[in-house]
Amino acid sequence: GRRSEDGSDDEKFARKFSQTTITLIEQVDALARIANEFSSFGRMPTHIREEVDLHRVISEAVELMQAEENVSISLRLDASEALVHGDREALRRVYINFLKNAIQAVPEERSAVIEVSTAIMRNEKGPFIESRVRDNGNGIARNLWDRIFVPSFSTKTSGTGLGLAIAKKTVENMDGEIGFDTRLDEGTTFWIKVPLV
Repeated sequence: GRRSEDGSDDEKFARKFSQTTITLIEQVDALARIANEFSSFGRMPTHIREEVDLHRVISEAVELMQAEENVSISLRLDASEALVHGDREALRRVYINFLKNAIQAVPEERSAVIEVSTAIMRNEKGPFIESRVRDNGNGIARNLWDRIFVPSFSTKTSGTGLGLAIAKKTVENMDGEIGFDTRLDEGTTFWIKVPLV
């Protein structure tokens, strides 16, 4: 009878409606995440300064990304202790972001070679640790160099392009320096130098 036809139309509508709702919810979630990242970027100066074992933070980020991305990352840590003053969680995000970028920079036909290393050095201000995340990806085009650490710039479709801007702010809050070396078609190295405790 008519009622069952109505029923099936209703079901079709309900299905379509729930699919549309899910897509909308996903988009709202994505927008909320972007808004949240921007607002946290704006609020960042209220930074935490605790004693952090940088080697442990780096190792955790490497383990996480190896498991998540199914890629092997070589890790060479300086034998000395690496205690710094900073925000542990913010630092973890910095290295996760570096590693994500490194993995995404490698074209699919090339097998990813990601290397993470640290070295403890000394300058006129005292001892500091330099950490490097190196990939064998496409490299960064010359016309993009000036904008790498600028908020909202991203060559990737996913993400908000805030990761490196936040990384820069996190490192500067620790009286450190951040930068990169890149060669087209050979790869990029992002480096951070921060004072030891």
